[in-house]
Amino acid sequence: MVRASLPGMKTALLAFLLLATPAFAQDFPTRPVTIIVPYAPGGAADIIARPLALGLERELKQPFLVANRPGASGAIGAAQAANAAPDGYTLLAAVVQVSILPDVDVLFGRTPAYRREQLTGIARLTAEPVVFMAGAQTPWRSIQAVIEDARKQPGKITYSTGGAYSGSHLPFAILTQAAGVDMLAIPYKGGGPSMLAVLTGEVSMTSQTPGVAHGYVSSGKIRALAHSGLQPLRNMPEVPSLRSLGYDAEFYLWAGFFAPRGVPEDILRKLGAATDRVMRSDAMRQASISSKTDLAYIGSDEFNKWWDADTVRLAATVRKIGKVE
Repeated sequence: MVRASLPGMKTALLAFLLLATPAFAQDFPTRPVTIIVPYAPGGAADIIARPLALGLERELKQPFLVANRPGASGAIGAAQAANAAPDGYTLLAAVVQVSILPDVDVLFGRTPAYRREQLTGIARLTAEPVVFMAGAQTPWRSIQAVIEDARKQPGKITYSTGGAYSGSHLPFAILTQAAGVDMLAIPYKGGGPSMLAVLTGEVSMTSQTPGVAHGYVSSGKIRALAHSGLQPLRNMPEVPSLRSLGYDAEFYLWAGFFAPRGVPEDILRKLGAATDRVMRSDAMRQASISSKTDLAYIGSDEFNKWWDADTVRLAATVRKIGKVE
């Protein structure tokens, strides 16, 4: 009987593994995939994650399950995704705060629940500017008038946010830092209460995405003064951008699709290619129209570069805001 030598067995095993690994990736997924949304149902990430999951199911022939894991402004769910096994079966759909939550933890002397470097971007799904709005009871007809009054009475003009460092707090912080003025942020528990506070005159200003803002503006209940993007707004082209008015300020409330760092490249490519097909589909376009959310899809390479630059800007804003108790 011929017995294989130990070195020969090792060589055979290595050859088997090298041949088997691409096959495993080629077969991915072989079981359900979980997309963690680290917020309650109905938010910006959840609204885009659900039609994305349905599309990925059609493309990759396995269930893609959206799991809402709210808590700590998104840090709990983001940490679960960031620390998951890097096998492609746990993914993350999150909004802009995913970039700065680690910086907020550091600001408060806490150990971050996760590090941004633990995630890699598969795609940017949406990216909307916000509209700066004033209540009908206020005298302002332009953002310049607001800034002029803010210079005369520092810290007196109020604006509502959905919480400290939220997607409605950050754009105002970027604006006030660019204009060199001080305004007072009043936090509420979410976008709905934040909007109601302006409508009732409890605060003077707020910000919302164009889809949300348009209905209130067209009804005359609130005035749109400026927006934080670069391109004219589709439904409100008369509203100027901050850049066009001379303010070095830009902000997007975006949603992205992520995987834990370390997922094999061929699995990432397969997920990226499927996501590309879904995001360009008629079904996704119809979903975006229904939810009044503009798609702003870019693929992995472009998104990761864009995400790096956006994070640098936002982290600087968080440091300037400082601690908000």
